[in-house]
Parts: sequence; structure tokens; C-alpha cells
Amino acid sequence: MDHIRNNHFAMMAICCLLPVIVIVGLQAAGIGGWWLFPLAAVVCVGSHMLMMSLPSKKGGKTCH
Repeated sequence: MDHIRNNHFAMMAICCLLPVIVIVGLQAAGIGGWWLFPLAAVVCVGSHMLMMSLPSKKGGKTCH
């Protein structure tokens, strides 16, 4: 987990691809509606905010 926490690209990929995978999975299961895309946008922005607030191992600095 520390390797991913120190790898900015891996964290960005997880934060961006996870909502996309959830959207595709929900639509494939027949679950969806107008609320799905705004919810995914909120999850994506929220995960980026969380990622920026987590301290990294490099001197205790945050991502940005």
C-alpha cells in the first residue's frame, strides 16, 4: 500500500478509473438513471480531495 501511496500515477488511476468501472458495472447490471453520472462525478471529485489530504511518506507533504 505504501508503494501506491507514493506513486501519484497509481493513485490518480485508482481515483479516476474506479468510478468509471462502477458506472459500467451498474449499467451492465441494468441499474442506472439520471442520478448515476452526477454521483460518479461527486465520487471522483471526493476521491481526489481525499487523495490530496492524505500525507505522503515524502517529508509529510500532501499531494499538491
